[in-house]
Amino acid sequence: MDLRQQRGRELAVTRIIRRKGNLWLVPSQTGDGTRYTVDLEAEKCSCPDYGLHRIKCKHIFAAAYARNRDQDANGSVTERTVMAAVTCVLVFL
Repeated sequence: MDLRQQRGRELAVTRIIRRKGNLWLVPSQTGDGTRYTVDLEAEKCSCPDYGLHRIKCKHIFAAAYARNRDQDANGSVTERTVMAAVTCVLVFL
């Protein structure tokens, strides 16, 4: 699994990804409120990384993970919110 796939999976687990018609709204990993539009059919994203490199970005991977996770047997998609636990370890010297 490459870095974009890994970050896409992290996004799918830790952020809310919404479907809007045939498009997916995927938040920026920085958490600054930016959302990118992903078209899974065309494998396109509105983020700068996709615009520059024209390869699958972490937002495309995140939308694909969310779609596969939430797809029902009849093909419809159920919106779910997944919360991830974060552990922080402080080390004092």
